[in-house]
Amino acid sequence: GFPWLQLVSAATGLEELHLSLRRPDVQDRWSGMFSSLAKALEKVSSLQIRTLQFEGLLFPAAAGTSLASIVRSCQRTLRDLSLNFADSDAEVDDDDFWQVLSSLSQLHALQLSGLRTSARSCQGLAQVLAANFETLQRLGLGAWTATSLLLPCSAVEAIEL
Repeated sequence: GFPWLQLVSAATGLEELHLSLRRPDVQDRWSGMFSSLAKALEKVSSLQIRTLQFEGLLFPAAAGTSLASIVRSCQRTLRDLSLNFADSDAEVDDDDFWQVLSSLSQLHALQLSGLRTSARSCQGLAQVLAANFETLQRLGLGAWTATSLLLPCSAVEAIEL
């Protein structure tokens, strides 16, 4: 596995966590990394993480639950969340992920790039924006994420076919 527990436990003053996997041959490791990181963060009570940034080529299809757990572990201090992936077939439809994002009280910046939207993710994003309208200062919706939000549902469905 990944040595997250030792790393996170040793870095008690850690305020920013940036993970980037750009090599095509390691994209299948995201799910394991998210899961291991989530378990490690749950065990550390003194987290001060203000910024989470994940960048890669392929967003793992089943990563929503682990990602929700990661955000939940940091929710007291998290201010900036960035998910930047190049794969337009990826989407975050996990209800738990959107509920956790909606529960953040001090979210200042949200960047979602390269994630395909669905009816559920649009609803989730709307909940996050409504819950954070007083604190959110930057919203970045890049690539397919922004484009699909601007198209009517029938146009998005036609593109997907």
